[in-house]
Amino acid sequence: MKKLTFVVMFFLFSVVTVFAEETTAKAGESVIFRAMSDELNRSMTHLKMQNRAAPYYISYIIGDTRMVIVEANSGAIISSDEYGYKNLFINLRVGSYDLDNSNFVSDRDFGFMKMGERGSVPIEDDYDAIRYEIWLLTDNAYKTALEKMAKKKATLENRQITEKLADFTKCKATSCISEEVKLNVNKKQLESCAKNLSAIFHEFPKIQSARVVISSGVTTKYFVDSEGSKHRDNKPTTYVEVSATTQTTEGVPINDKIGFYGEKVSDLPDENMMKAKVKDFAAELSQKVGLKKDEEYSGPVLFEEEASALLFYQIIGKGVSNSRTLLFENDRMSKSFPREGGFLSGKLNQIILPASFNIYDAPAMKEYKGKTLIGGYIVDDEGVPGEKITLVENGKLLTLPIGRAPTKDLKVSNGHGRSQGWEAPVGRVSNMIVESKDGQGNIKEKYIQLLKDRNLKYGIVITRLREDGKDSDNDEPTFFFGGGERKQDNLLSNPVAAYKLYTDGHNEIVKGMEFENLTYKLLKDIILVGEEITAHNFIIRNQSRQSVCMSVISPSIVVDDLELNPSEGKSVKFPVVSRPVWK
Repeated sequence: MKKLTFVVMFFLFSVVTVFAEETTAKAGESVIFRAMSDELNRSMTHLKMQNRAAPYYISYIIGDTRMVIVEANSGAIISSDEYGYKNLFINLRVGSYDLDNSNFVSDRDFGFMKMGERGSVPIEDDYDAIRYEIWLLTDNAYKTALEKMAKKKATLENRQITEKLADFTKCKATSCISEEVKLNVNKKQLESCAKNLSAIFHEFPKIQSARVVISSGVTTKYFVDSEGSKHRDNKPTTYVEVSATTQTTEGVPINDKIGFYGEKVSDLPDENMMKAKVKDFAAELSQKVGLKKDEEYSGPVLFEEEASALLFYQIIGKGVSNSRTLLFENDRMSKSFPREGGFLSGKLNQIILPASFNIYDAPAMKEYKGKTLIGGYIVDDEGVPGEKITLVENGKLLTLPIGRAPTKDLKVSNGHGRSQGWEAPVGRVSNMIVESKDGQGNIKEKYIQLLKDRNLKYGIVITRLREDGKDSDNDEPTFFFGGGERKQDNLLSNPVAAYKLYTDGHNEIVKGMEFENLTYKLLKDIILVGEEITAHNFIIRNQSRQSVCMSVISPSIVVDDLELNPSEGKSVKFPVVSRPVWK
């Protein structure tokens, strides 16, 4: 009996010791990682319905966001909030790497390709509460994945598929644990800046409305997956965006926006510099009110700095991104999901630019000539470290940014699987560097000489393009149910800030113009390249207002033989009573 008692006590002691060792091993690990890892292990071991497939892959991402956001109008604060939230994203796959429930749009997707299942977890670092929410959402993700897999198989059986691609690629497990970055922002300082910037519009009575938004936040991303990868990365983002609206004398609305972007508040220009730029912005917008309708223009066009960066992003950046073609349960649904980019993915090993151009994408790049870049990251949203890739060499398209969904030509991820909000990760650029060996000093002087040589009175200089192909900064999110068509974005968004540059050096602001007959081949018509290369940060937002940060480093360029026509906007009624005048 004593012997038996000893054996039992020894067994209990051993169990307690093992448990204590496990607890001690995890003591230095964050509560979030412990909850994610424990529930991941349990799900991979036990999550299986009778006579149904178990998941072959699961990844969890928890984004812990802390943010301050301030909005001002007319020199007064409209809102000032400081808050935090934690979002959970689950990528759960059933089937196999060759065929699973991804890369497929079913009837229940309703207008966007969401990233698996998305939900919230408690903002407090409470192990049990976080794990409970992970369990609940994982269960839903599993049932949804089974349903989607069944629909996908049925679609494949009734569809003639000429090219069969694997749905997912296996990756080597990696680990990168960055130190946590805490939000450190003086909200009063942001409020003062927002008030001061918005008060500038008091001086411009033709501006009907104006808004200043200042946001500063940090998102710490925790990632674990069933292949053994484990990452923690930080994404601080700070911006000031100033938007304003007015109407022409014919009643046509004019909307415009400028922005300043960085990681921290210290990355932004100082307040006096921002004030000067906002004042110029308001003056230019006011001047457009009484301008006459522009005439048609055909000839060389100079894209300066910011406009050049957006041109390269919208044609090259978007063109090489999102290269995987999706399968639709219903062919009519494809009209509700116009492909965002990817139009250059079939041009590998073809010349798309003059031979002097090289283009790279470098996710790990932090700054350029002292300017902080906001487009980068260490690890992408599929747990793969971001690689520097050469997109274009000597004018030839060599490769694409790609995530873990392989394409016909590219089978292995290069760490460019990026999500835009809750959408599924796709291969996407981050910090794109555009270089040319043909930089030619002062490009404006070269441009004026070109105009003289062609006996042109003036040329068009574009300084700013509308944000990412949208017709208006006030575009509302659009969702389609039942196969309605959604408008496809243009190849290149129209100018919102441009002027006529005359051969004697003087200039005149352009009221509003639109591009005509554009194709990606316009890149081959770059005939002048500026010597100075500048970095531009911006935030891309989709129709549901989900965002992704981008950085483009590029020179100013002149594109030959472009057509621009006067904008044809619809007039709306003026305010019944004019705007109050501030004293």
